[in-house]
Amino acid sequence: GALGDDSKPLVEFVKTERLPVVVEFTDDNIALIFDSAVKHQVLLFATPEQQTAHAVAYAKVAEKYRGQYMFVSVAMDGTESTQGVAEYFGVVAARDEEAG
Repeated sequence: GALGDDSKPLVEFVKTERLPVVVEFTDDNIALIFDSAVKHQVLLFATPEQQTAHAVAYAKVAEKYRGQYMFVSVAMDGTESTQGVAEYFGVVAARDEEAG
């Protein structure tokens, strides 16, 4: 291309930096996650309430390891796409203590 053989690092940098520090797993973001130059993901499976409670700490760690790992937040909210990824990784929602 116009940038020559030295463009690969620039392309990888742009692919990494175009995404937020923590990527929310949604149907719209699936292609971005799997097309990323970063090939290692850290997935946080949590309820929306848990995501809110841990957002600052998760983002802090994500910033530290940006470019090495992609930090993905998966809301355990019952939507089809998040259920599919949870099932793929063998993650099940915690049962309510009251329900037994």
